[in-house]
Amino acid sequence: VSEDVRLKYRFVDLRRPRMQRNIMLRSKVSFATREFLYVADCAEGILLAAERYNHPDPVNLGSGGEISIKDLTELIARLTRFTGEIRWDPTKPDGQPRRCLDTQKAENAFGFHASTPFETGLRETIAWYEQNRPSTA
Repeated sequence: VSEDVRLKYRFVDLRRPRMQRNIMLRSKVSFATREFLYVADCAEGILLAAERYNHPDPVNLGSGGEISIKDLTELIARLTRFTGEIRWDPTKPDGQPRRCLDTQKAENAFGFHASTPFETGLRETIAWYEQNRPSTA
């Protein structure tokens, strides 16, 4: 699981009683961008490919949208009602500046286009985690 994915769960967990109220991110303030695909959209894309795509060439499934790590962090903090301090570690690298897939082939070959808006998928993921996270003593 990537650091980007773990990030949203860390914000939720930090709201628990007796948890540290600050979060240190292992990156400098990051303007690097990432693309995310909601799981229901991914499942739909896989089913469409299985039904309609019979070629050996790989196809990218993605949302076609990007968000900076900085904006992602601020959005997750807002959606999880995180009130602690976000601290960035300037000694760590940003990593790859950009990760966004070309999904045109999936759209042309079998009609896949992600339909879940990013914030909606993130809200649903956070809600799922809040309901299913392991309890702590």
